Amino acid sequence: MTRAVLSSREIETMELIARGLCNDEIAARLHVSVKTVKNRINSIFGKLHARHRAEAVAIWLGNHETVLMKAVS
Repeated sequence: MTRAVLSSREIETMELIARGLCNDEIAARLHVSVKTVKNRINSIFGKLHARHRAEAVAIWLGNHETVLMKAVS
């Protein structure tokens, strides 16, 4: 499976999702709107080929080093 590259904003959002924060909490933490968080999450799901939050977290926790390395290269 090809690993998608997440943007730096998507990475910070994914880190908070993996910590169990809800959209409202993520928005407050990142000083963005809930709509922005939802847009980022949809983008993350597409890039990780995840259908839902739990699947995205499982992929992230299993592969985050690969995704991060591609994001910085």
